[in-house]
Amino acid sequence: DQDEPEELHPLPAQRQGRDGPLIPPKPRPLRWLLTRQASIALLSVVMLAVVGLSLYPHPERILGRANLYDKAGHFAAYLVLAFLAVRAAGRAGLVAALAAVAGCAALGGAIELLQPLVGRHRDLLDFLIDVGGSALGAAASALLIARARPGQRPSTTAR
Repeated sequence: DQDEPEELHPLPAQRQGRDGPLIPPKPRPLRWLLTRQASIALLSVVMLAVVGLSLYPHPERILGRANLYDKAGHFAAYLVLAFLAVRAAGRAGLVAALAAVAGCAALGGAIELLQPLVGRHRDLLDFLIDVGGSALGAAASALLIARARPGQRPSTTAR
């Protein structure tokens, strides 16, 4: 055994399979971002940022020139919120997507109702844009989850 070349001995991760050596999986350093736990954590952070910026009396002090794109910011923020909410739910079904949109709509509506208490104005268009972003984000997330599990039928029932 001492005289045999090293390449004849497979590495521990290259055990022999039926069809030859098994190749070790490629390392994926950012794979944790795809986990349900990461989605829950990111959802919490994004939700706190949305609520904080929405109820801050002078968002332009924080956002600067980015505040000029208020409607685009609403759309993007709620798209991300709904996307992460569906990922956090861990299922791709219609129920999960509708629940994410309903939750985001409730959050957006509550924020619009509370804004006059901090010296800002209510805006129905903001709310409608929030719902539109939520719908697109939830649909995109549900479709990505469904594609990642090609052999499974997406769940459509709440558990």
